[in-house]
Formats: sequence, C-alpha cells, structure tokens
Amino acid sequence: MKDERKTKKQILSELRELHKRILELEKAELYQKEIYESLKENEARYKALFDRSLFCIYIHDLEGNLLDVNETGLRLFGYTREEASAVNIVSIISEDHMPIALQRIEEIIKTGSQKKPFEYRVKIKSGEYIWLEAEGALIYKEGKPYAIQGIARNITETKQAAELLKASEAKYRDLYDNAPGMFVSVDPTTAQIIECNQSLANKTGYSKEEIVGRPIFDIYHQDCIEDFKKAFRTFIETGEIHNVELQLKRKDGAKIEVSLNVSAVRDEKGNIIHSRSILRDISDRKQAKEAIRKHEKELEKRVKQLEEFYDMAVGRELRMVELKKEIEQLKNQLGINEKLLKEAAKDIGLK
Repeated sequence: MKDERKTKKQILSELRELHKRILELEKAELYQKEIYESLKENEARYKALFDRSLFCIYIHDLEGNLLDVNETGLRLFGYTREEASAVNIVSIISEDHMPIALQRIEEIIKTGSQKKPFEYRVKIKSGEYIWLEAEGALIYKEGKPYAIQGIARNITETKQAAELLKASEAKYRDLYDNAPGMFVSVDPTTAQIIECNQSLANKTGYSKEEIVGRPIFDIYHQDCIEDFKKAFRTFIETGEIHNVELQLKRKDGAKIEVSLNVSAVRDEKGNIIHSRSILRDISDRKQAKEAIRKHEKELEKRVKQLEEFYDMAVGRELRMVELKKEIEQLKNQLGINEKLLKEAAKDIGLK
C-alpha cells in the first residue's frame, strides 16, 4: 500500500510538472506568436519604408551586385526591376570616384558601417551623371556578413547650385580684387581692417596679409591723419562719408592722393557691422588740376604783360600821333613863314 501511495504521489507530481510544462509551452507558443506577429509587423513597416521612402534604398552583395532597390531608386536611375538586377554598383560610379567607393565598401565590411556619408558621381541609364550622397551598413546572415544596405539621396541640384554659387563667388572675388577702385572694410569698434582687395595692396605696395588686421589709420599719410580721424568720426555717427580727399601712405613712404566714400553694413537692429569703403586714386586729377592752376597763373602773368605792353604800345602810338600833328603844324607854320618871306622879298624888290 505504501508503494502504491508513493506512486500516486509521483503521478500527481508528474501531472503537476506536466501541467506546468504545458503552461510554459503555451506561454512560449504565445510569446513566439507575439514575436512572429511583431516580426511580420516590423517586416511590413520595413517594406513600407523601403518601398515608399523618398530616398533611394538599395541592397548589394559584397561584390557590388545589386540585390534589391526600392521604387525611388528605380525611378532615379531609370531602370526596370529586371534591368536593375543585372547592375553592379561599382560599374555605375564615375572613374574618379571609384577608389573612394571601394574604400567605403571595405570600411563597411570591416567595421559594420560608414563613419559618415560620402558624395559620389554616378551614371544613370540615360548615360547622364548625377550626384548622390550615400551611406551604408552591413547586413548579416547566420552571423556572417552577407550584404550591404545603403541609403542615398539625389543632391544633383544642390551640387549644381553650389557650383553656381562657387562660380559666382569666384567672379565676385575677381571683380572685388581687380576693381579699379581700392576696397577696404573696417570694424567700427576696433578700427581694424577686416578685408581689402588686391587693388589696394598693389597701390600701396603692401601684401593683403600685411594690411588686414592693421588699424585703418596706419594706411593714411601723416599729413592728412587729422582729416581722416574727423571723417572716421562722421562714419561712426552717420554711417557715411562722401568724397573726402585724403592721402594714402605707400610702403615706400610716398603719397597717393585719394577720394574716400564710405557706406555702412548694418545688422537687423541697425548697428554698424563694418564699413564698405571705396578709395579712388585721384593723383592724376590732382596733378592735372595743379597743372591747370599753374597754367592759369602763367596765362594771367602773360595777360598782364600783354596788357602792359599794350598800354605801352598804345601810349607810344598816341605819342606818335601827337608828334605827327606837331610836325604837320610845324610844316604848316613853315609854309606860312616861307610865303610871308617871299611876299616880303617881293615887296622889297628881292627875288
């Protein structure tokens, strides 16, 4: 009886263990079902993200053969899905970008991902080239590297805009540096030069590096420094200077006659950020004015001399007229006297 009771206990214990195991299995099954449902949901989300993304999403094997690409990528490259399956991504990358693309693939295989996005020029089906910014990460299968998933965005318009901006900036810089006027920008607080063009450097004999960072007062000749200080105060107060004639100081100490015009660059609150100054070389104009002044002085002197000569000549002419009158008078008088003499001789019987 004892053995039978023990057996019943064992059976009850086994039944309890079995029941417990069934509950665990049911719980595990439910957990697996939840995991499966979650995986299905995640897969659906991934599929939606993959297919509907505004970015090009692609998967290629470790040799670069394209395994999958989303609709955005197909539209971007102009391929059908069947055509895309025969594409190797290395073959569509421009030759000059090939080395860096291969380096990035090696980096992804070794580390699992790229450190940062890179820009590539790639060829689409039409033969045209576009710019992509791409980054990738490694996909594992059964614990081993299997493929690389990448995401790329079309930056062609951005690159073109950047190139146009670069060209525009280069054109502006060329115009700025080689303009006939001398350009300089000054910090109103420190009075330091923050920028100048090459024309100013060429005129003064300094390099741009020698000019930028110096106080603006250093480039003016000592003879006009007080006039410039007055003009600078006007700029601080009004933000403008108009046609003030000053003298720049060349590196060799010589003067350059200039006309200064300044306008202010202000922030959104109206505070002056820096000056926009234009200096025009008026040395030739000043020399011409001086030459004209000297010539006018010479002309005045000559006119005075001519007037004096005229006065003298006119005086002599008047004197000659008077002498002629006197001579005529004398001749007339002599004629009268001669007649009288003849008559007197006749009266006294003389021939």
